[in-house]
Amino acid sequence: MRELEKFSKYRIEQLAIVKEANILISLSNSQVSFHDLQSYELQETLAKAKGAATFAVTSNIVKDASTGIPSIVTRLAVAVKRRLILWSWHDSELGSETSEIPLVTGIKTLTWVTGTRIIAGLTSSYVLVDVETLAITDIVGPGSIGGAPGQDGGRFGGAGVASMSYLGMSAPQPLATRLGEGEMLLARDINTLFIDTDAQSLGRRQIPWAFAPEAVGYSYPYLLALQSARGMLEVRNPETLTLLQKIELPSAHQLHVPQPNVSLAHAGKGVLVLSDRCIWRMKALDYDSQIGTLVQAGRLDEALSLLGMLEDALLKDKTGSIRDVKMMKAQNLFDQKRYRDSIDLFTEVSAPPERVISLYPPFIAGDASSTSRKHENGQSEDPSQHGASDTSQSQAPSEEMPSKQRSNEGSTEESMLSDDNHNKESTLGKSGVDITTDTC
Repeated sequence: MRELEKFSKYRIEQLAIVKEANILISLSNSQVSFHDLQSYELQETLAKAKGAATFAVTSNIVKDASTGIPSIVTRLAVAVKRRLILWSWHDSELGSETSEIPLVTGIKTLTWVTGTRIIAGLTSSYVLVDVETLAITDIVGPGSIGGAPGQDGGRFGGAGVASMSYLGMSAPQPLATRLGEGEMLLARDINTLFIDTDAQSLGRRQIPWAFAPEAVGYSYPYLLALQSARGMLEVRNPETLTLLQKIELPSAHQLHVPQPNVSLAHAGKGVLVLSDRCIWRMKALDYDSQIGTLVQAGRLDEALSLLGMLEDALLKDKTGSIRDVKMMKAQNLFDQKRYRDSIDLFTEVSAPPERVISLYPPFIAGDASSTSRKHENGQSEDPSQHGASDTSQSQAPSEEMPSKQRSNEGSTEESMLSDDNHNKESTLGKSGVDITTDTC
């Protein structure tokens, strides 16, 4: 560990690395500077970026159109009031030219969508900017997402940020994060919008947040939301939007997800959450264990959703796990007397005939019937009683876990935490995220 006392005279607000160019980029006192990545010596302060509010960096492999030779293209976007200023590197060489794109209002946040498209969160709306064609696309969304006048009023029918003022309060930040391939999430206040890389709405319902998050992020395969006022980090399934875990992180105010944050490239990198005095490092437990935890809790639809999002290489036997969970779901449907749905699902996974036949009563299945064996053992023969129990488990979970379930999880969390020789002040929830606290 090295400590550099005179790196900057002012508070450092943002840092990023351009590895190919051996450069560290910093934002301090509204100025963007380049530093040597090894010595941290100041190389250049960007005069054009004076008054900068934020910046964003992206690196992508691009094939030359004429030769087909791939190279690494890195782009730096800096927000200076209403202007978006762009620098680029080809491999390790900084381009001599910069681009400048004026927008309608002040830029608050920047998030890269692809290697050539970036979302700018403005004072009252969002826009998608193509840095190659310089095309600007307005994004229309519900409530405080902003966009065209006369739009939908949001989840609770209230006015959007463009038509209301936050008297005595600062306006909520326009948040954005990249999700899976070709998906983005926009969030302002409690309103959300899922879009594709062309800024078109995906038509999905809004996330049922009770409180507005101060930061959002995507750590494959989970959606994260940090609520600083409550000292809480929420972990959700980005497909079902189900709340899987609540993690108490007192006074946490910043969320950092190492890039790239998708697929195998992100596996093992974990997530950092920061407060003024602490850094919490989170890493996911084994994905097969996470699937097992969901199955044991009866959350079969959530298990199937997670299996669908994960790549084959991250699981021991993805195809077999999907088949097993679907057969469990089919049996639950049978117990609930939803026979047609059950048989369709059994057929889909090519379930063993004897397993399906055993579900029927003795006058149909004969000695193969499992209900006759239950009767002989003194168990109830009424499938509706069994179905009632499974129904409560297979239903979609509510926003808060039952207190009994929470206490059961708490009884096992210590044995599931890995020992990284750090101070641990953490909790473990159902999604299987290991929280390690490093006290600064």
